[in-house]
Amino acid sequence: NGYARVVDYSATLTDNAAELRQAERGAKQKRLRLWHEWQPPNAGAGMGEAVSKVVEVVSGDTISVIDVGGEAGGERRVSFASIKAPRVLRENSEPFALEAKEFLRKLLIGKKVKVAPEYKRAFPNEGGGVGAERVFGTVTVGADKNAAEALIGEGLGVVARHNNAEERSAFYEQLLDAEAAATAAKKGMHGPGEPQRRNITDLTTPDARERA
Repeated sequence: NGYARVVDYSATLTDNAAELRQAERGAKQKRLRLWHEWQPPNAGAGMGEAVSKVVEVVSGDTISVIDVGGEAGGERRVSFASIKAPRVLRENSEPFALEAKEFLRKLLIGKKVKVAPEYKRAFPNEGGGVGAERVFGTVTVGADKNAAEALIGEGLGVVARHNNAEERSAFYEQLLDAEAAATAAKKGMHGPGEPQRRNITDLTTPDARERA
């Protein structure tokens, strides 16, 4: 009825978090009481659901796609909603960053996927200003296999802990369940011992021509 908001840190400790979030989403869509001025994040260009082809895996939580059918546009990047994967760096990538990227490459590269944008965020650039907005969404492949959930289930990423004002994945509870299962099974980054950083020498980039 729009009289209260879901509090993330305590909702995750209950057995009915999914029902609470579903009720809150319903109140938002009906603009009830606390949500009378709420605007959906899926507004604007590039926020419509589309069938796309994956042409690049940028990192463990970001891919590049080209829309297929309809009014196909150019290549665009999509990050997975509500998850964080280890960062791929030019040198000394974070532990499991390369494994996460390789997992997504095997799962998605060259395949048709359904991209359902959920929100946009802008991040500071190197000059201190606000950079371009990035689209975050849910990417499904095959018979509705959620790529982010599959990644989390292998222990190759973690679920983002949002503040109360932030939008999140519509499948947030499923992501949390996958993380809990991976933690219990000690998969990937949840395994015992101190993970080691490692790197690869990429000979496919233009600046590596002589080395190649």
